[in-house]
Amino acid sequence: MVLTLNVLDIRGHTPQQALSELKQRSGQIGEKSSMWLINDSEPKDCYSYLMEHNFYFRTFIVSKNEYRVFISRNEC
Repeated sequence: MVLTLNVLDIRGHTPQQALSELKQRSGQIGEKSSMWLINDSEPKDCYSYLMEHNFYFRTFIVSKNEYRVFISRNEC
């Protein structure tokens, strides 16, 4: 898999806006691409969507105010 710098920063978005942006951008993730989702809190509302659509994702807690979620179609 090629690691990309495809980043979706949802800090400051409402949960509804964040989910809408995620739905739109996740369609661009192919078998050999990935995306980083960045938020200021754990994006729990996005996890259900990712699980329902069979995305692989892993959350990294950078600080108490920054969560980064790596998203791809395949486990790396």
